[in-house]
Amino acid sequence: PDALAQAAYDEVISSAAVGVKKPDRRIFEIAVERLGVQFSETAFIDDNAANIAAAKRLGMHAIRFRESAQAVKALRKLLNG
Repeated sequence: PDALAQAAYDEVISSAAVGVKKPDRRIFEIAVERLGVQFSETAFIDDNAANIAAAKRLGMHAIRFRESAQAVKALRKLLNG
């Protein structure tokens, strides 16, 4: 990952580096393991329906990205209960 990505996020997980990609459940497991959280404590945003379905099956809060304003609104709603 580049320096900008590292500075902006708590963790960057590269599919190429870990050898699995979405929607494989292992990439999601790697993410929660590295962050030290439970699936239910995460918010996953993606534009791919298969990736959203995989995240939901694991108990993640999943938001289907269609456009920025919609995703931000959905994330705010999630965070504000």
